Amino acid sequence: LLLIDDLGTEPLTQESFAQLLTVLDTRQNKRLATIIASNLTVRDLSKKYDQRIASRISGDYLTCNFPSGDIRLRKKRLIEEAESFDSASDLEASPEDTP
Repeated sequence: LLLIDDLGTEPLTQESFAQLLTVLDTRQNKRLATIIASNLTVRDLSKKYDQRIASRISGDYLTCNFPSGDIRLRKKRLIEEAESFDSASDLEASPEDTP
């Protein structure tokens, strides 16, 4: 099993493009399990690379879309909201309110 994580975040060079194409073709031809994770859609991948990469991914792989967006950013936002709420609650409590 090969896991390619964050496809589309690497610097794009002719060499990296050729390597990706070779890896995808080789693994497909040998029917080897491959998981590709990316925050990019197939359309975005076709813009970054070209139609050959997007075609291989959309044609040869099962794609699963997760609409929740970037989980790290979502987690950060939730933590910031909780901290903001805690700070606001602390400000609302006056010294007279405490026994």
